[in-house]
Amino acid sequence: MVVIPADLHYPSSQAACVHINYNAGKLYATLVLERSGGQDVLLRKEITKEKTFECVKFQVVLPANSTEEVARIKLFITGRRIDIHEEKKVLIRRVNSGTFIQTDKPIYKPGQTVKFRIVTLNEDFIPLNDMYPLVFLQDPNNNRIGQWLDVAPQEGIADLYFQLAAEPPLGTYIISVAKENAHSSFSVEEYAVIR
Repeated sequence: MVVIPADLHYPSSQAACVHINYNAGKLYATLVLERSGGQDVLLRKEITKEKTFECVKFQVVLPANSTEEVARIKLFITGRRIDIHEEKKVLIRRVNSGTFIQTDKPIYKPGQTVKFRIVTLNEDFIPLNDMYPLVFLQDPNNNRIGQWLDVAPQEGIADLYFQLAAEPPLGTYIISVAKENAHSSFSVEEYAVIR
């Protein structure tokens, strides 16, 4: 018997388990995940015990068309007078996610430090630790005034900051995460003089 989730999410780590309850001698078990792009051998083992329960962890790979793919799990058991071949279909699909950018406040004064964080959540609201290849900041004139390369989140959250100039252009600034096509904005305004 093979135990594996029928719906494999990319990216994730999953487990496949093989349970053999009868053994009349030496057996050889091979567990294979077959996709349109090739196959991965998940388990190859010689079994000599009467009862065996073996689990193996594996990383789910990107589906062939980058959204979803139907793959097959194949179990081959061979031995003296035994030749078993089992097959099961599984769905490999890319997990939908959303990227959020949040500043510590919506309006800044010239010279202040803009603190912001980025988090990407999957459809189960679990933070992902995927690297952001490019994060950049644009001023109201669409000039790129700051950028960060290969930003790695810590426990799902990337904390960044930017020091505003003493006399920056006033207006709306935009923070963008290029890979995720996510944007957020904040304003820079002068101090109001109250008389």
